[in-house]
Amino acid sequence: MIKTTGNKKKWTTLVNAVMFSLTLWTPIQAQVALDTAAILSNVQTISLVSKHYGDSIALRWAPVDADTWYKYLHRPYLIARREVAPNPGNYEVISDSIRLMPEATLEQLASALPDHPLLVVLLNNAYRDWENSLYDGDISTMMEKASNFSNRWSLTLFAADSDPVVANAAGLRYVDEQVKKGVTYAYKVFIPDTYMASDHKVVHPNIRKFIPMIYQGFERDSALVIQWQKIMHDAHYTAYYIERAEDNKNFKRLNETPYVQAFSNDPQLQSSFYTYTDRVANGKTYQYRIVGLDAFGDESKPSATVTLKARDLEPPLKPLVSTKVDSLKRGVVIHWTHTEPKDVKKYMVWYSEGGKAAVAISKILPATDSIFFHQPEDFNGMGRYSVACTDANGNVSISDESLIRIPDFSPPAAPIHLEATTDSTGLIRVRWDEATEKDIIGYFVYAADGDTRHFHRLTPKLYPFRQYTDTVDIYSLTEMRYYTVVAVDDAMNYSMHSDTLEVARPDVMPPSPAWIQSYEVSDTAVVLHLIQSSSRDVRMHSLLRKTVPDTNWTLIDTLFNLSPDPTYTDANVVQGKTYVYTLVASDEKGLTSKVISEKHILIPMSRNPAQLGWSMEKDTTGLPVIRWQATDMIQGVQVYLKKDNHWSLVGETEGATMQYRLNTYNAEPVMAKVVYTDGSKSKSILLTQ
Repeated sequence: MIKTTGNKKKWTTLVNAVMFSLTLWTPIQAQVALDTAAILSNVQTISLVSKHYGDSIALRWAPVDADTWYKYLHRPYLIARREVAPNPGNYEVISDSIRLMPEATLEQLASALPDHPLLVVLLNNAYRDWENSLYDGDISTMMEKASNFSNRWSLTLFAADSDPVVANAAGLRYVDEQVKKGVTYAYKVFIPDTYMASDHKVVHPNIRKFIPMIYQGFERDSALVIQWQKIMHDAHYTAYYIERAEDNKNFKRLNETPYVQAFSNDPQLQSSFYTYTDRVANGKTYQYRIVGLDAFGDESKPSATVTLKARDLEPPLKPLVSTKVDSLKRGVVIHWTHTEPKDVKKYMVWYSEGGKAAVAISKILPATDSIFFHQPEDFNGMGRYSVACTDANGNVSISDESLIRIPDFSPPAAPIHLEATTDSTGLIRVRWDEATEKDIIGYFVYAADGDTRHFHRLTPKLYPFRQYTDTVDIYSLTEMRYYTVVAVDDAMNYSMHSDTLEVARPDVMPPSPAWIQSYEVSDTAVVLHLIQSSSRDVRMHSLLRKTVPDTNWTLIDTLFNLSPDPTYTDANVVQGKTYVYTLVASDEKGLTSKVISEKHILIPMSRNPAQLGWSMEKDTTGLPVIRWQATDMIQGVQVYLKKDNHWSLVGETEGATMQYRLNTYNAEPVMAKVVYTDGSKSKSILLTQ
């Protein structure tokens, strides 16, 4: 809350200060087409922010530019609310009478509340002296009047941000005290019958307080500078108080009015930081912290402190530098001295190649160092060396440059972007990019086979071209060939080996065979033990099956990434049938291995007829009916009667009928036999004694 001091000069300074960077109320606008319909439908004219206090929610809004502010200055705002979670609902208007306080009422309020001097700022900018702001067609004063018009809008928003009483009087604030604990609300602020003038905000019940933070501080000569990040703080605060202490305990505010910083619309002049400069005496240590003031007039907790000390910025004397070439070590020795060594704390060596800008070639060196060895990169010309020194206060001084001719000590860069093409005749053409160095005189090409990568040189002499043709055996099972290249310059400096190029050989050889080593069989499944192909370019294995006497193979599964001891279970089998299995491998080129073995497997049948659920019942005529359960293995059922101590076949039916009716029956013993699909018969099943 801003308190009045009665100091007229303070408020004159406030009005004249450049405090119009209210980015909290200025949304980022995307580019739109120049047609009016697109502008009216896409441009946001009201910006809304919110703050959750636990038992209430405060809303603050503002027009985003001076034209909108003036257009809707005397229009009422409507506030609508809906519950988002946990019980989503529809928007309901909770206030329809929020508007700018009438002039007479505002004058009375400003007189009654002298502790809120910003009410006068609102009164002056909303009601008084409009003839100084409105356009009258006078071209000579148009820019001045437009600036005055924008200033009214900016100062009104600044006053509303600084004092909740002013925000209420300006019709730009609303406090919802009818909120429930743990409920997420959505609010919408709009002007009736105007779709453009609206904005909405979702307010979550979790209250997260943001504490400002000083990003960095700078120690200057007779001044101390603190900075805090603009993009991080603009979402929370509109102004700041800067506080300073000498003992890190008793802090005093350096600004009576909230601190805001002007910004330019020119991107080249915009900064990512807010900056505050405090003029102090050299040699004294101070602690600084900042307090944020948000759009609801609330002050934040102070930031963490930073400690700064103004210092002397007079640089030390220049070092004296000498250089010489060391041919044995293939480099340059830089040596320096200083007339006042006690003033120096650190050194750093710089190097400039030809007419290029100087770059640092050493790390920070202690004051006890006086020599540095440098191995320049590939360069054959004049180089310049200099040495920078710093004193205890960080003041820098740079020596005069020492000029020296630099021999070519550095090897060229390794060749890059190796690529290759192959054909079916066994030719592999390897090529690489041209080097950036202009003194390359040739290359050495190396090749290797297999995973061992034992490289041997293909070019006995220095090879002058950037393409090499290699001939390989196309009938080899070795799948890959590897290449690397070394560049050589005119000083016979050898480069590092290039990255290894991996090339697939021309592939005309099918993969080595795969086969079925053994199997296990039951009446319900076949388990096959597989031996996969040993070729490294195998992409998949195909398991094929056919039934006897069929001649055409059927693919029953495609196998990828087999385990070291692979097995496959085929449960789609029929008892009593004979199946033939084989395994083939396919490589990345689609070549298929030979079939070297076939496994003929007969599926055994379950021959326990007692499990077929036999029963014998009388029908309506008194004759017995025999019933059983059918399976795929049963071809038929034979029925026998015992007469004169001999069993006689009285009838036979298909197994799928699942019943047989006797034509005559005189209480003789009854027996049945099952005829299987392979023609065999089961043991006798005695149905009656």
